[in-house]
Amino acid sequence: MLHLLIQGKRSNHTIAKELHLALPTVKQYCSRLYAKFGVSNRTELAVRILGKPRP
Repeated sequence: MLHLLIQGKRSNHTIAKELHLALPTVKQYCSRLYAKFGVSNRTELAVRILGKPRP
């Protein structure tokens, strides 16, 4: 799921459909990933995982 989140082009609903999960499950996974990496949204998560974007 992490790779789908950091791609940034999928909504929680789309991720749920692609992974055959319930929407609340995807939301809970997102919350847990944000907490684990100390971020508050998927943009911050992507930066944390991939590194700072280059200008």
